[in-house]
Amino acid sequence: MSDEFHRWLLRGRLLVSRLLRRPLLLRVPLLEGDAELAITSTRELRRATGFALEVDFAHRVQQRLQTGDTVFDVGANIGVVTLALATTQTGRSCTFHSFEPEPRNHRQLTGNLTLNGLDGRASGHALALGDRDGEVELFVRGATGAGRHSIASSDKATGAISVPITTLTSFAAAHGAAPDVLKVDVEGAEGYVLAGMDGLHPDRFPREIFLEIHPGGLGDRMPDGGTIDAWLSSRGYREVWRQERRSEVHCHYTRSGDGEA
Repeated sequence: MSDEFHRWLLRGRLLVSRLLRRPLLLRVPLLEGDAELAITSTRELRRATGFALEVDFAHRVQQRLQTGDTVFDVGANIGVVTLALATTQTGRSCTFHSFEPEPRNHRQLTGNLTLNGLDGRASGHALALGDRDGEVELFVRGATGAGRHSIASSDKATGAISVPITTLTSFAAAHGAAPDVLKVDVEGAEGYVLAGMDGLHPDRFPREIFLEIHPGGLGDRMPDGGTIDAWLSSRGYREVWRQERRSEVHCHYTRSGDGEA
């Protein structure tokens, strides 16, 4: 079966499911196994079947997981990366906090975690993480499953909604959970997420930080205009891996001191 025919077949199955007013249950291969996703839109279908575009990034995170880690997935969308990591051998011993402020994506995220038996080990939070506590305007672009919603840019947005925002420091204090591993993909607001962890005691800073940045705009900047790289370097991190993907760059910073590339 050709890839193109397979895509058309899945779109047809999705159309039938939507006519029947129920989600398409789709089992997709991830890192070490499969996960089941409840698909309700074409965008979600693309997200579910497009994991190959994220696999190197996710595999890099997987390699640095340690038994018992707490993992924050900031900008989790419908949960594909969380599921990929949580279903690996090491990931099964870890606790996941996945953050997705867009309501439709969050609903799908929590549903997918439940569908795969991750309740109690992985939690979906309807929150944006940033540099302050309160409310923030989220610029929405596209339907459920779209990965372009942002608090940093209104470019090509189809609307805006108010969502709750908190800092990583405040969340860690409220939940007693600071991340050992931090993955951030928030469409240009990565620096704001990092700024929000500055209230943590340095001993509680993440061991590993994985970022998807957007250097074509201001997506590699901190709120004060400085670069993410300089900010992290001043706090003892160093970049040990970088991969360009279209207009984005995947980066890995570590404080572990082993210098592994």
